[in-house]
Amino acid sequence: MPPKGSRKRRVVWVVAVLGLLSLLYGGLCWVLAEGYVSPVRLAEDPRPDWLTEVDISSDGGDIPAWTSLAEGESDRPVFLLAHGYGGNRAYWNPLAEELRIHGDVLIPAMAGQGASRKKQVGFGLTESRELVECAEWIRAKAPDRKIALIGVSMGGAAAWLASKDRPELFNAVITEGSFMSLEAGSRDFLSVSITGGATIFRPIILMAERKSGITADQVVPVRAAEAWKGKPALIIHGGEDRMFRVEHAQALAKASGAEVWEVPAARHAEVTKLEPKEYARRAAELLKSAH
Repeated sequence: MPPKGSRKRRVVWVVAVLGLLSLLYGGLCWVLAEGYVSPVRLAEDPRPDWLTEVDISSDGGDIPAWTSLAEGESDRPVFLLAHGYGGNRAYWNPLAEELRIHGDVLIPAMAGQGASRKKQVGFGLTESRELVECAEWIRAKAPDRKIALIGVSMGGAAAWLASKDRPELFNAVITEGSFMSLEAGSRDFLSVSITGGATIFRPIILMAERKSGITADQVVPVRAAEAWKGKPALIIHGGEDRMFRVEHAQALAKASGAEVWEVPAARHAEVTKLEPKEYARRAAELLKSAH
């Protein structure tokens, strides 16, 4: 039997190692949470020359946006485009080029990303308020035009929340690769690269909530989709999407009564790149059916 002193030293050593590992784990989660609420901003491709740069008034800092909307009467609809987490306005360039045949576009920089002046993302909640402010800007310039709200991934979640907050501003909602709830979406997001990542890195979510002041129960797009039920809507999903399971699209479709357009070869947020012409055609046709 080892001497009593030796056993005591061993216990102290084990406790010290476990304590150090706990500190390292907590520190890692804290750093990752900071990156979660303030993601690295990717360089933005140049603005297409047929679009102009505008600033839209917003609480917490104006929203930089690209638009083709001009003063004057027109019956052309407006497509309001919300990019996803880690994206920027240039993500929409392929689709915007096709949409210009059918109407005008407004492409804002979403909170905490790209050219946005806000420091943090809002996980769909802050972005939904920005979309409402963008729609109000459109209505001030063109009160009688139809507006289709199109969002991808977290931008899709924001689109659903905005449609519930101010349904009278919008005539159609189209989302691609959106999550049904922030809770379920976060679980999928953290488990993409590491099996069981949602459990291992659960503290990241809790720390991110504290840093952002936004809780998961505030971001439940499927409830907003249910409030939109019976109005023009389209759910788009990539058949090779490994970020969010097809169950998210199915839940949103069931709640809103919308059709699901699945593109088999598309990964997460890739339909814009793979099928921009068909994407634009479907969006335009959907808006035509809106009152």
